[in-house]
Order: sequence, then structure tokens, then C-alpha cells
Amino acid sequence: MRKHIVEIITDVVVFWLPIDILYLYFAGSWYEPIKVILWAELIMLFVLPILGIWRVYSYIRRLK
Repeated sequence: MRKHIVEIITDVVVFWLPIDILYLYFAGSWYEPIKVILWAELIMLFVLPILGIWRVYSYIRRLK
């Protein structure tokens, strides 16, 4: 049971945290003065929620 709870919590964090940081960026509360780092971070912040969804999908497939 503990393994399932840890898996669910990590999947939610991988999905939700990048979305929260993207919200801060688009609201103007977060900025990066170096453009290369900014674009690398933004790309990763858009990719991480997709990874979180994929992890949930593969976890559910493993349970079946």
C-alpha cells in the first residue's frame, strides 16, 4: 500500500509542480534574465507534465 501512495504522490508532483511554475512565469512573478536558460527551463516545464501523465498511464497499466 505504501508503494502505491508514494507512486501516486510522485506522479502528482511531476505533473503539478511544472504547471504551477509556468503559472508564475506567465503571471510575471518568475523570470530568468539569461534567455538560453529561460527557454531550456520553459521547454522542460512543458515536457514534465506530459511525463507525469505518461507515468500515471504506465502505472495503471502495470496494476492491471
